[in-house]
Amino acid sequence: MLEHYHLSSLMGIFLTFLPGQLLIFTNKNILEELVRASEGVARDLINIFSIAFFDAGRRSRNNIDKKAILEAARQWFEQDKSQNLDEKLQKILEKIVGEVIGHRRARSFLLPRVLEKHDVIQRLFDSRVLHLMQRGYADKDNPGVRYNIYTLDYGTYVDLINTSKQPDLQLSLDFGEEFKLENEYSEDRVVPFDDKRSIRKVILTDSILK
Repeated sequence: MLEHYHLSSLMGIFLTFLPGQLLIFTNKNILEELVRASEGVARDLINIFSIAFFDAGRRSRNNIDKKAILEAARQWFEQDKSQNLDEKLQKILEKIVGEVIGHRRARSFLLPRVLEKHDVIQRLFDSRVLHLMQRGYADKDNPGVRYNIYTLDYGTYVDLINTSKQPDLQLSLDFGEEFKLENEYSEDRVVPFDDKRSIRKVILTDSILK
């Protein structure tokens, strides 16, 4: 089972174990972008960092810039994640990306918790193209229904960053009273880089998984 971290915790781990860490990046925002690209998965952070480091070296740069992070995230997604998706999963992922990012300009969405064990969701999660942020949210407009909050992997929209189609990447640590946590301190929680209002509006059903 993959170990997910709070993104802020993952940054702390990175800063602790990499001597002279900030000097490797053009500025602190680039380190934050690296952590964002990892989606809280230590394996992804290590590999994206490694690719970005050597990419910067090939371009004769003394430190890692945003271009290196974006290119590394793109490469890692294509060589490690996309390769594990069969044609059916590719098409379903495209539908989810089209709905969540294309139509809603978000990167996270709610899915009824009863669909957590759905084969498609399980396979997308295991392939690390969907990340579980939180289990057990209750929307006041849909009483009695529990939702899981998922976020799309950074690699699914990396080509849209810095374009007019980029999804909302605002960091929000407080979901407010619109949502009630079943377990406020759940180990499944990954700090979202999203506008809480955008998350609340994007509710997917099983129809998109067909």
